Amino acid sequence: MNNPTEAKISVVLICRNEKKHLLGVIMSLLNQSLKPYEIIVADGMSEDGSYEYLLELSVAHPELKPCKNHLTYAPYGLNIGIKQAKGDYIMIAGAHTLYNKEYLKQTVCFLSENPAAQAAGGVATAFSVQGNTLQKSFCAVYSSVFGVGGSLHRYAKEITSADTVAYAVYRREVFQKYGYFNESLIRNQDIEFNYRITKTGGKIYVLPIDNLYKVPEGFIKFVLKNFSNGYWNYITLKISKKGIGFRHFVPFLFVLYILLCIITGVFVPLKTSLIICAPLFLYTGMDILFSFIQARIAKEPLQFFFNLFIFPILHISYGTGTLVSIIRGGEK
Repeated sequence: MNNPTEAKISVVLICRNEKKHLLGVIMSLLNQSLKPYEIIVADGMSEDGSYEYLLELSVAHPELKPCKNHLTYAPYGLNIGIKQAKGDYIMIAGAHTLYNKEYLKQTVCFLSENPAAQAAGGVATAFSVQGNTLQKSFCAVYSSVFGVGGSLHRYAKEITSADTVAYAVYRREVFQKYGYFNESLIRNQDIEFNYRITKTGGKIYVLPIDNLYKVPEGFIKFVLKNFSNGYWNYITLKISKKGIGFRHFVPFLFVLYILLCIITGVFVPLKTSLIICAPLFLYTGMDILFSFIQARIAKEPLQFFFNLFIFPILHISYGTGTLVSIIRGGEK
């Protein structure tokens, strides 16, 4: 296609009980500088009136096309939308994000100018809706390399190749070549799908386009979200042996190491125990350093003390999720 701005773009969005988020998300997509041809929203049998609300919105915005995801699972809903999509490009959107006005234009233009790229995505810039110090701390850890490691879609500042991306915009033919999202995976279906692309030499890129990702609203939701993400890592590995990278298991190894330190502290002489636990002091030092850096960036001195706590909570809750999944044999 000579002029990428003439391309048809289908947006596929899944939701379940997200009524309070839907208007902001959808309007940020409708108000793109490069208008989407259609926005297909697969509702996972919501109980909060989400589907009825979508139908109301579609009266004023006919490009909005609600449909039902009767099985409720994320990959099933995504596949429903993809199979209905008529666009030259297909974007996978999230319901907790407000999209940069130039997002579709910049990703589609990039794909048009880089034929070797199979997909491109942007940055999920953590955003606090409530604006309290705890939520700002969630934002800090999600935006730090110490917090999320190699998850480039959380903090990338330049165009770079990656193993997976947020809010991916795919060429339509990608699904014809690689199939659809694995419906056995309630989570990590995007990671596994993107692995199928990259393992055969396909390229996926993160573009430094900031989109506002709404972080969890409370501490319990934050812990449960990370626990669930970690839990599904082992299941993903069982289903697709190379479908998920080593970096996703680093928090699991960290949790095992903490357990080792606890055991040695009880049963091993103090001198030996201190040697074994020495790396834990290094981790503590890094926690202090990055907590200070993130608080200074935010210009929020009080946030430093929250960061000290939230960084290890992120790592431990995520790693514990993987540990529990392994103990349960990857039970879904």
